[in-house]
Formats: sequence, structure tokens, C-alpha cells
Amino acid sequence: MLPSDIDSLLREQISTDLLVKGKSQLDVVQAALAKRGMRPPGIVSAQAQLEEIGNRSEIIADAIIKVLQDVKVSPYAGLVDDLVSLYETHYQAVIAEWKPRVLEAWNQSAGHGAGHIQSRLDAWRAEHRMEVKRRGVAIMEPITGGNVIAISLRNSHVTAIQTGDHSRIGTAINVTEQQSPELVNVLGDLAAMLMADVPMLSADKRRELREVVTEAQSEASKPNPNRIKLTAFLSMVWAGIKNIDSLKDCGQLLGQVLHGMGIDVFP
Repeated sequence: MLPSDIDSLLREQISTDLLVKGKSQLDVVQAALAKRGMRPPGIVSAQAQLEEIGNRSEIIADAIIKVLQDVKVSPYAGLVDDLVSLYETHYQAVIAEWKPRVLEAWNQSAGHGAGHIQSRLDAWRAEHRMEVKRRGVAIMEPITGGNVIAISLRNSHVTAIQTGDHSRIGTAINVTEQQSPELVNVLGDLAAMLMADVPMLSADKRRELREVVTEAQSEASKPNPNRIKLTAFLSMVWAGIKNIDSLKDCGQLLGQVLHGMGIDVFP
């Protein structure tokens, strides 16, 4: 559990930053409508308020990270989960306040097709949740540093994982302390790319793949990753991007990191 003084400071910083940096519904809607052109006012209003949810999600994460950078927090078991829970609590409060307004404005003009709204909310949650989690992992480093994160399935009965189209990933994994951040960074870049439109991927497939990438990134960030979960996540990620040209560069980087970890990709 977070020390009471740190917890209070974090909550106060979040509230202050939301007050100072957040925009009121009236300001958001008025500014958007002033630039709407020929677009339906309800759609413009909904999109503007949706973006403000993303803005507030970022404000919450930045406020937490700001305090953790300026105030010394001693590492303890459960720190990362407590920080993520703090972000989640405040983000859910933002969603509870703003999402009904977004849906109301959207439905007044469109009446359908609001499925993308939840996808955006989930994307912001995944992105900013991970930023908070990374900072927590960095604080934990003094008590986890110096250890090699050894993940090995060399004695497993499973020797490779089938990923479709006759491709497979070998299951001999050894993630060193140096390689783990590299993997986290590559997966973070991929998650960011999947927030935009990707040829050959529907919105639902893109969302599902991004969720898997985020889960893989989260697992790789842990001091002692679950070797089976990480291998499964990575196999699903590779299977999802290996044939997509626009993700080729990220796939190559992922392949290089995987090779350095002892995971060989076979065509």
C-alpha cells in the first residue's frame, strides 16, 4: 500500500492538474463548434469531448509520474499495482462523467456507429496505464536490479509454437536484464502504431492485437515474467503482424529483439 502522505500527494496533484489543464465541457464544445465547417454539430461535439477524455487520461498519468520523479518513493511489493490502481480509479471517474455526454451528442446526429468510442477509450487506457506502470517498474529496479530474468523452456515438451501460415516461434527463451527494456520499447512502439488505421487490419482486429501487445509489454515489464504467458503473447503478436507491410519495420525490430532473447522465428 502506498504510504499515506505519498498517496495524498498523488491524489492532490492529479486533482490540481485536472483542474488547471483540463477543459470544461462548455469550452470544449464551443471551441469545436467554432471550427466545425459543414460537419454535423452533434458529431463535432462528440469527437471533441472524446478527445478531452484522452487529454484527461494523459493528465492523470503525467501527474502520477511527476510526483514519482520529484519525491522519493521506497520500493515495495505491490507498488506497481497500487500506482496502476490509482490511475484506473481516476480514469474511470473521467469516463463516468464524460462518456454519457459523448454518446448523447453522437447519437443525436448519427444514431449508430458509436463502437469506435470504446476503442478510443481502451487505447488511451492502455497507453497511459503502461506509462504509469513503467515508472513503477523503474522505482522497483533497486531491489530487482542485478538479476537476470531467466525464462527458459528448453526442457519443455513444447519446442515451437505454431503461428499460422506454417510459421512458428521456437520456445527457447532467455530474457536478460538488458533485453527486457528493449522488448518493452519495441512493443510500446507497436502499440502506438496500432492506434492508427492499419491496412489489412479491421478496427476490431487492430484493437484485439493492440490488447495482446499491451499484455505482452506488461508481462515483459515485470521483474520475473511468466515465461509461458510471455511466449504465448509474443507468438500471437508475431502472427498478427508478420504479413502486414506497414508494420514490417516494427516486425523486424521485434524479430531482432526476439533473436537476441533466443526466440527464433522460422518462415
